Amino acid sequence: KITDSDLMEIKGVLDQHIAAVANGEKDLGEYEMKFHQAILKACKNPFLIEIGETVFKLFEASIRNTSKKVPDQAIEHHKLILQALIDRDKSEAEEAIYKSFEIWKDHVHDL
Repeated sequence: KITDSDLMEIKGVLDQHIAAVANGEKDLGEYEMKFHQAILKACKNPFLIEIGETVFKLFEASIRNTSKKVPDQAIEHHKLILQALIDRDKSEAEEAIYKSFEIWKDHVHDL
């Protein structure tokens, strides 16, 4: 179960990402990866974390590329995901994650 401490960590990563975009940073993939890793860590399931880390390694280049191409969309989707986690609303979280995935899917082959 996600804790308030987990939520604060996720929000902190998102705030860093927002600041990086505002400051004109070009390599935003680091923040993208940290956001997803913070959520994964919050599940506290070592098996799921290991699988998630493996998936991130497989798609890291694509995730980084997408974050460069559509940084504002990535942030907006991350805000929706975070809000769903704060609300502890499973269906809201699923919908927000699906929307985020749709954007990534549109750019996965753009390498």
